[in-house]
This record gives sequence, structure tokens and C-alpha cells, in this order.
Amino acid sequence: MPLTSADTRTLIRAVETLHRPSVWLLDTFYPELVEFDTESIDFDVISKGRKLAPYVHPDLPGKNTRTGGYETKSFTPPYVKPKETVKPKRAKRRRAGEAYTGEMSAAERLEAMTLDILDEQRTAVLRRKEQQAAEALDTGQIVVEGEDYPRQVVDFGRKAELTTSLTGANRWGESGVDILKTIRDKAALIQKFSGIAPTEVILDPEAADLLTGNAAIRDLLDNRNAAPASLELGPVVPVSTGALLGNIGRFRFWLYQDFYEQDDGSDGQMLPDFTCIITSSALEGVQAHGAIEDADLGLVAAEYAPKVWNEKDPSARIAMTQSAPLMVPTRINHSARMRVR
Repeated sequence: MPLTSADTRTLIRAVETLHRPSVWLLDTFYPELVEFDTESIDFDVISKGRKLAPYVHPDLPGKNTRTGGYETKSFTPPYVKPKETVKPKRAKRRRAGEAYTGEMSAAERLEAMTLDILDEQRTAVLRRKEQQAAEALDTGQIVVEGEDYPRQVVDFGRKAELTTSLTGANRWGESGVDILKTIRDKAALIQKFSGIAPTEVILDPEAADLLTGNAAIRDLLDNRNAAPASLELGPVVPVSTGALLGNIGRFRFWLYQDFYEQDDGSDGQMLPDFTCIITSSALEGVQAHGAIEDADLGLVAAEYAPKVWNEKDPSARIAMTQSAPLMVPTRINHSARMRVR
């Protein structure tokens, strides 16, 4: 079926069936996907206290207590709109993998090329979502800024004590520093503020080198189920999916790093050097998506809203994917970040 702006639902179904690349932070800590039919994204944060049940004499009436309430937070996510123009003459050239004599008509190449473009655009949106997931874990915020888009900060309100950097003689790698104690201390703060003990420790390659290079850690780390090369003393190779380094007590240590292309063409890192993130699935992260407002599509509640149309003069096909994503760590105080050096 030819791809046109009139068959939006067909386009969405086509995009949904395309291969989804690995996005480890999203899959692990933001497993729920919610598509809102409104421009803003609202969620309730429930507050529960730690009161003790009061003592009373059995012959006296019970004491009145007050249960916790909730706070509704509202965010308006930014749009992302990758767009590409396809000139008809591109459909005359052989596609990669096609026989030199040509096996497809120009119309078939144009359709296949359009689907390829939509797949790349969807991957770019997924990469942006992974970057948001990493930034929220790293800073407790997401900074939105772009060309013709003034800087805005979405602050999820993480306690200041949970976003810190070690300094001076307290940094990992310095003489006498107990790496495991720094992790336990931060985990205790997470449990204090969220009520749940964290279990996962995520390290970028630089932090992982310091961890696995520590003799005391090596003696404790149970790596029987970890990646085979996790304890090599050389540089730790970055991976775009979490690689298990091993366990110490209730903590599981993961190596993670991924990259993206910045506007100037240079590489950006999902996690800055020397980053240690502590959390667990109790973060209850949500992949939230605001509705897409489009004159042709109407108000679409969708993770992706692909759109294809033809221009007559000059003749060209335009392929665009719209999305309004915001990665929301609903229990933000169940996460902490240390810059360890």
C-alpha cells in the first residue's frame, strides 16, 4: 500500500513492527509506557509517613492519626520531530543489497526507502528517550534546550543529598577510600528517603575500572554469573546494554555506557565519566508521551506519530516522525548519583 498522510494508523502499525534497538536503561528502569491524550503529563506522588502505631490503654479510645496525602505533578514534554526529504531521483538508484541489474521498480524503492527513513527516525526518538532516562538518573532533572527552543529544566525534585560528587581524598582510587562504604552510605540515604533499599549499582567504564581495580572489591565480588571478562585489569569496554560485573551482598554491579551524536557531530555520552548510579526497579520509571497535535492527524495519543506527504513543486516526499516523550522516574528519591572522581 502506498504510504500517504491519509493512512496514519497504517504508518503507526508499520513503525511498531520495525526492529526495536536495545535501550537498556529504558527497558530496565522505565518499563511502563503511557500515552496521554492530553498535551501535559500528570502523575500523582503519594506521600506515606513512618509513624509508629501509638500505645493506648485497652480501655481507652484509639488515638486519631493522619494518613499521608499525595501531590500531583504536571509536565509538558517537548516535541521531537526528525524529518527527511526524499527526492524522486533517489528511487532510481539501486538500493544497498539489491542486484546490480536492479530487482525493484522505482515505486517499490521509494516505499522501501520511506520505511527505512521512518525506522531511523524511530531509532533517533528511542535514543533521545534513553538519553532522557540517563539524565534523570544522573542529575534528577532533564534539561530541554534546542534551536528555537529556550532552555527549560524539568526538575523531578530529588533530595540534594542524593546527587553528589566525591572530592579530594574521598574519591574512589585515593588511598584508604572504602568504595563499598561510599555505596552503602548512599544506599542508606535512598532507603531513608524512599522507604525501599536499592539493589542495582550502575557504573560507567571509568568508575567500573576503579571498582574492579580495587583489591578489596575483587575479593568480595561474586562474578560467577557475570560477563567473562568483567574482572580484567585492563580498560573496561563500554557496552550499550548492561553487563553484569558481579554481586556483593544485595548489590548487583552493572557496567553501562552508550553514545549519541551531538549537534556539532561529536560524541555525547549517556553517562559522564566516573558516574555511579544506585537504584532498583522500585524507581518505577515511566516512558510518558504527551499527545501529538497535528492538523492532519488530529490529537494522537501515541509513542510515535509518523507522517508522510508529497510535495508537488519541487517534487519530493517528506517523511517525519513526531513524538512528545518525557521519561519520568516516579519515585525519584529511589535513585542516587555519585561522581566518584
